[in-house]
Amino acid sequence: MSNTEEMESLESLASDLKVGDFDLFVVGDGAGSFVHTSCGWYCVAYDRQRKQVSHHHGGANGGTNNYAELEPGVFALWAYRHVLWAHHATA
Repeated sequence: MSNTEEMESLESLASDLKVGDFDLFVVGDGAGSFVHTSCGWYCVAYDRQRKQVSHHHGGANGGTNNYAELEPGVFALWAYRHVLWAHHATA
């Protein structure tokens, strides 16, 4: 799927969910069970202003379901802030 197709799909999903105006739209999921077992997560982040879609994923050798469900959003926001900060520092 091309970046344009991904943007169109995410715009459509945001519209269907009645999200309203946004700068960053994050869709993600994670899976884990107990703190002593592995967990993993994945998300797609759509930066509307920059017209960019990015994919993030990760895991840990220990993590609960709560951690795995929260991490996609946290990581996407961290990456967005890092990229945005770097963009403004060079502008």
